[in-house]
Amino acid sequence: MTDDADIEAFILAADRNAGFSDLEAMVADRFGTDAGWTKERIADFWRWSVPVLSGKPSRLERDHDVRRFVEDRLHRQTLDEIRAACAAAFGAARTPSRSALHRYGSRLRRLAAFRRSRQDAR
Repeated sequence: MTDDADIEAFILAADRNAGFSDLEAMVADRFGTDAGWTKERIADFWRWSVPVLSGKPSRLERDHDVRRFVEDRLHRQTLDEIRAACAAAFGAARTPSRSALHRYGSRLRRLAAFRRSRQDAR
């Protein structure tokens, strides 16, 4: 049986203009239909694995130092404590808003839940 990581790498390397039905057919051709990768599963993987490139990236996505600082403190400190520590370490101009911290934390939780569900499916 093929490892899901191989299929995920194949999907990420595939033509960006291919639809989910096309990707399903390409995965079935390459790895066989018993791999269990339907277009719905491919769409879920794509939604969680491929960053949305529309619009302006958030401050956290642009500033890697601040992002690492925030990630180290998420789920251990309150958003207000993280903001205060971030402002002390990096200054007000580089400190994300409380809403931005919440959105980023929510995105990380959703991503972790998706990855856990994929691990459970294996």
